[in-house]
Amino acid sequence: MVYSPIVHCHPVALFEDLPREIEYWWAYNQRMIRVCDWFVTLCLDGWHLSKGVEAERVYAAALNKPCERFHLEYIDEKGVYTCPWLDSIIPAV
Repeated sequence: MVYSPIVHCHPVALFEDLPREIEYWWAYNQRMIRVCDWFVTLCLDGWHLSKGVEAERVYAAALNKPCERFHLEYIDEKGVYTCPWLDSIIPAV
């Protein structure tokens, strides 16, 4: 399963007019990180400016979760992923 705080929480925050800052969502995100096998950062524009992304990565690393970065450059012109570590977590089908 893939969990993304932005995809899973941001629409709820907008719909219910909830805070969007990491402090509000931190306990929830910690629970999600604790049950994950890997922590992967999708490196979209501005990802490195996010306090939340870095805090989540540090937390995952402290739990000895493998932490990787997924850059869009890993997708070739045919839409094939060429990420050097991806095959180790997603078996070929």
